[in-house]
Amino acid sequence: MAVTRQTLQLTSTLRTYLDRIIDRATRMIVRGWSVAWDGLVERLRGAVAALLDRATKWPGRRAVTSSPRWRAAMTAVEQAMTTLQRIVRGQGNDAIQDAVSATLTAHQHMVASQYPPRELPTVPTLNDAAVGRIVRDADRDVHRHTRELPVTVTREMVQAMLKGVRVSSDPDTTIRRVMERLEKTYGQGLSKALTVVRTEVMDAHREAARQVQDESADVLAGWVWLSRADGSTCASCWALHGEVFELVQAGPYDHANGRCMRVPKAKTWEELGFSGMSEPEDEIPDGETLFWALPEATQRQIMGDRRLALLRSGKVRWADLTRLRRNPGWRDSYQVVPLRDLRPTT
Repeated sequence: MAVTRQTLQLTSTLRTYLDRIIDRATRMIVRGWSVAWDGLVERLRGAVAALLDRATKWPGRRAVTSSPRWRAAMTAVEQAMTTLQRIVRGQGNDAIQDAVSATLTAHQHMVASQYPPRELPTVPTLNDAAVGRIVRDADRDVHRHTRELPVTVTREMVQAMLKGVRVSSDPDTTIRRVMERLEKTYGQGLSKALTVVRTEVMDAHREAARQVQDESADVLAGWVWLSRADGSTCASCWALHGEVFELVQAGPYDHANGRCMRVPKAKTWEELGFSGMSEPEDEIPDGETLFWALPEATQRQIMGDRRLALLRSGKVRWADLTRLRRNPGWRDSYQVVPLRDLRPTT
C-alpha cells in the first residue's frame, strides 16, 4: 500500500508538534541554566579575585584547592547543578509524555490514511500500562545520562581553574579570562543536558510509534525512515531517507539530537482484501532526487567538498555514506562514514 500525500501531511504535522515540545523544554532548561549562572557569577568572581590577589603567577594546586572561598564557590556550583538536574528531568518527563501521546494519535491516522477512500478502519492503540512503561523508561534514561552532571561540571570547573590562564599585569583582565573559561565549562553541562532531552524525547516518540505499529502488524508491511531532507540533515540520514525496514526492527536509530521519524507503511490493498481497486503510487520522495535538487552550496554544507565529489563521480554510492555504530553505553546509531573509511570504486 502506498504512503499517501495525507500520510506525509500527518507526519509533517507531528514533526512540527514534536519540534514545539522539544523547543519548549529547551527554552525552560536554558532559562534555568542562565538564572543559576547569574546567581553563581559574583561568588565565582570573588573566589577567583581572592586567589589572584597580588599574584604575579598562577596559583598552584594547593592554593586553589585549599582556598575557603573557592571551595565554597564549588559547593554552590554543585548545589546549583543538582537543582538544574532536577529541572532537566522534569522538563524531559513533561516533553516525553506529550510526545508519546501525540505519536499514538498521529500514527493511528497515518495507518488509516493508507486505506482506500471511504474505508474507515479501526486502528488499535496502546493501553495505559504500555504508555506508562515507555514514559518511565525514557525518564529513567534522562536521569541516567544527567545524574552525574553536578559532579562532572564541578570537577571540570576545578580543572579549568587549575589549568589557569596567562596572568596579566591588569588583574581585571586576568579575572575576565578566568571567568570566560569557567562560563564555557558551565555551558558544556547545558549542552549535555539539551542533547539528552532532545534525544530521549525523540526516542520515546519512536518507541511509541514502534509499539503502536506492532498493534497493527496484520495490516502493515513495514516502516519508512523519513528524515527532514534539508540542509540540517546529515549525510547518514540523507542516505537512509525513504528506506523501508521490517516492522520488527526498532528505529530509526539516528545520531544524538537527531529528529528522523518512523512512518508506517501498510500492505497493498490486494493483500488487505480490497481486490480490483487501483492503488495510488507511493508518495515517499526519493532521497537522492531531493538531495541533487538542493542548491550546490547546501550540498557542500551537508557532504563536504571531497565526499560530494566522490558522490558525483559515482565512486561512492549513496548507501556507502552511513553505517551502524555500536554504543553499549547508549544505543546503536547510524552515523556518517568518515572520509578516511570510504572505499571509492575505481
